[in-house]
Amino acid sequence: MSEETINLLGDAAGADAGGVALAAEQVAADGEDGSEEEPEPLSPDEIKIRRSLVRRIARYKSVFPTEVSELAQELEGLVHKSSQELGTLLEEVQFLVETRRSTAQARGLFLAGLTMGEAAGPHVGLRLQGLTQVAAQSADLLTTVDEVALKYEGVVQVDPLARLAMAVGQLCLAVDGANRAREAASTAAVQPIPEKQQTNINARDEFADL
Repeated sequence: MSEETINLLGDAAGADAGGVALAAEQVAADGEDGSEEEPEPLSPDEIKIRRSLVRRIARYKSVFPTEVSELAQELEGLVHKSSQELGTLLEEVQFLVETRRSTAQARGLFLAGLTMGEAAGPHVGLRLQGLTQVAAQSADLLTTVDEVALKYEGVVQVDPLARLAMAVGQLCLAVDGANRAREAASTAAVQPIPEKQQTNINARDEFADL
């Protein structure tokens, strides 16, 4: 890899500055002892592809350091890797992040599913209001959800858009339920007293003065 190419790729991975410096030193050493021939320079398109891959991997590493910690060794020296190696590494990084984020959010996803079940219950003749609240208060049930998530950590890979949609759906249903309860309470507070009941109240007040 030419020194110019290393510099171009190194600009894309600020977090991998050490690898860039090491790569430059390696190029210089190879030139001095003649142990390796200088490879042909990369085309502009190839440099653009590799730069994009390096940037994306470095970004995942920066935002999700815990999730990709087991790939610490592979994430070093990104500028030395080919486009194919970078593409494979990016897929591994995305897989780890998605599976581990899905596992971490298992409780939320489970409760979101129950919330949606509450909303769908009346359509099939079931009254499930309060199901999510009851489930959220069951420590044993939530621990079982965690156990299932850990067992199938490498299998449960929920797309981030799907997780976002479920989370937003859960929030919408929760807010809707709170607003309906508030409106029902307000309506009950201002509801007029039935005429017969009002007559009894008036009669009681009249006899109270006797």
